[in-house]
Amino acid sequence: MTELIARLARAQGRARQPLAVLFTGDAEMKTYHRRYLGKSKCTDVLSFPAGEPDFPCETQRLGDLIISLPAVRRQAARLGHARARELAYLLLHGFLHLCGYDHESDELAWADAELRLGRLVNHLLPPGWQHRALGMLGEP
Repeated sequence: MTELIARLARAQGRARQPLAVLFTGDAEMKTYHRRYLGKSKCTDVLSFPAGEPDFPCETQRLGDLIISLPAVRRQAARLGHARARELAYLLLHGFLHLCGYDHESDELAWADAELRLGRLVNHLLPPGWQHRALGMLGEP
């Protein structure tokens, strides 16, 4: 996964901007979700771009991701694919948010970036573990 993150960062011209990834359980994720976004439910990934007022950090950093490992397991089982594939998807999803993409405010830019970077993710995953975003978008 380290190589995945490094390649995503290079592809976006952000190779010199480190990011941190925290893997957590559902209870901790629910706490973070409530504390920072005011939502009282568990989620799969949270993104905190560097410099946000509610999550201050060094400006040269890209930001921080929090990923719920139980959510990775549940979603992989529900979607019928490997956990590594689901984890790669969540890393990509969070990374796109750190880069300023927002699927709620600009669906077209999000879909374009997800497709472009999703192809890169596919090159790093074993055969048969195609990035799920590409499958949803009709990619072979």
